Amino acid sequence: GVDEDYLLRYSQHILAYVQRTLPHWSRPFRDISHPAYSDILSGFGDLMLSTIERMAPRSNGVLVLKTPRPEGIRNVRYLFPDSKILIVDRDGRDVVDSFLRSFKGYNFTGAVRLWRDGVRELEAACSDLDVEEKAQQLLRVQYEKVFSGDPRTLISLNRFFGFDEGTI
Repeated sequence: GVDEDYLLRYSQHILAYVQRTLPHWSRPFRDISHPAYSDILSGFGDLMLSTIERMAPRSNGVLVLKTPRPEGIRNVRYLFPDSKILIVDRDGRDVVDSFLRSFKGYNFTGAVRLWRDGVRELEAACSDLDVEEKAQQLLRVQYEKVFSGDPRTLISLNRFFGFDEGTI
C-alpha cells in the first residue's frame, strides 16, 4: 500500500496547467468559470485516485489517504470535490520531536518552523471553505483524543464518515 501519498503537495502545478491551457481553447472554454475547468481538475483527481486504488487497500469500503504535509490542501476542493477531509492535529512538541528523530539534517529551529508553516497552511485552507462546505467536507480532531479513544471524538468521526456507531 501507499503509506504517505503527498497527492496534494505539488497540486498547484496541475491547477496552473489547466489555467494556462484552457485559455488557448476556443470560446466559451476560455472563461475560467466554464464547467470544463472543474471537470478537467476533478478528472486529474480521479486519475490519481484510480491509480492509487490499485495499490492501497480499502478500510471498511473507504479509501484512506494520508500525508504528513499540508501543502496543497486548498486544492482538494478542485481535484477531489466529493472527498472528506480529516485533519488530525497533534501537539506541536510531539510533532517536532518525532520529526527530529525521523529525519536527519534538520535542527530544532528548522523543525519548529516547518511545523509552524504547516499549521498556518492548515488554518488558511480551513478558512477558505465556507461554513456549509466545512460541515460537509472537513473535520478536525486532536490526535491525542483519537489515540486515547475519546468517545466524543470517535462518535464525531463515525458521523462524519457515515459509519455505524462503533465502527471506528
